[in-house]
Amino acid sequence: MKLCRFVLQSDPSVPRSGLFFEDNVYETDGVKALGIYSLDKVRFLAPLRQPPTVRIFDASEGRNGHALHYHYANPTRMGGPMSEFDVPPFIRNLEFTVRVGVVMKDAGAEIDASEAFPFILGFATVLGFQCTEHLVQEVRQGLHWGRSRDFPLVVGPFLTTPEELEDKHRATSDGRLFEWGYTLRVNGEEIAHQKVTMEHSFESMLAYASAGTELQVGDLIAGPELPRPALPSTTLKRYLQPGDTLQVGVEPLGLLTVKIV
Repeated sequence: MKLCRFVLQSDPSVPRSGLFFEDNVYETDGVKALGIYSLDKVRFLAPLRQPPTVRIFDASEGRNGHALHYHYANPTRMGGPMSEFDVPPFIRNLEFTVRVGVVMKDAGAEIDASEAFPFILGFATVLGFQCTEHLVQEVRQGLHWGRSRDFPLVVGPFLTTPEELEDKHRATSDGRLFEWGYTLRVNGEEIAHQKVTMEHSFESMLAYASAGTELQVGDLIAGPELPRPALPSTTLKRYLQPGDTLQVGVEPLGLLTVKIV
């Protein structure tokens, strides 16, 4: 299933929940159907309400290979699949990151990796932004990321439930390693297209994050960023700037579109 949140074009003040199936949106209350709408009648929101926490994972090289670690992001700043990003005046070198995240279905502490997968409600693309200039300064000063990545996340377009992804992973002793195909476009021009296999399982991330605390229902756990070329090295030959339209498509999770203003 593809779970979604949306508003009707005719009633934009009322968020609704439902399912996306065969180019129609089915509104539900969790038990019964309340309505069926064609795509021209709706505008999709981020597929989850404000999560209790957002954890962003990365992997760094260590003596024993790539070690997982995470930082927290702001759960109050989250856009949906058709969003605008208002560039702060201090930014000159605007880049972005593409990740796949999972949302917790159940709460749990000290989750064993072998038992972690059933805790996942669904998967979604997580798009973040970063100021390359400030990121370099923070790294040089030995600081963790701060202002360089303190921007809204764009999440969606749906929460794709695990049974739809059975053919997108291979099993290992540490859990399921998913393969994602993704395409990046700026102003309609394709700047990257590739397939990536994750090096770390979401089971291992849930086990790591829950080792010292209880993960809550609705928590968003975003995996390490998918590799991609730096924008100046692509046919774009520059960073993002106001007026650009960025499109990120991760298969089979769907497409995110962000207008840079």
